[in-house]
Amino acid sequence: MQKKSAAKEEAKKAADEAKKAIDAATDQAGVDAKATEGTDAVEAVKPSRKRQSESSSRCSIGRKRQKQSTLTTNFQMQKKISSERRS
Repeated sequence: MQKKSAAKEEAKKAADEAKKAIDAATDQAGVDAKATEGTDAVEAVKPSRKRQSESSSRCSIGRKRQKQSTLTTNFQMQKKISSERRS
């Protein structure tokens, strides 16, 4: 959560600097150039994806285990039903 807050602050700072640069530009070409630089600066600020990918991996592993557990349970139920029918 702290990384996300830090990234938000950094992006806000970059956006504020871009606005100041745009205001200081003297012609349309300068405005366009500063706007592009500002956009690039804001887009360059990204929170760490490592934590997100780790949690995604844990979720997919959890889903796989749950599916395997369900399949095992279904197999056991079918086996029990088959043995009951034979009796």
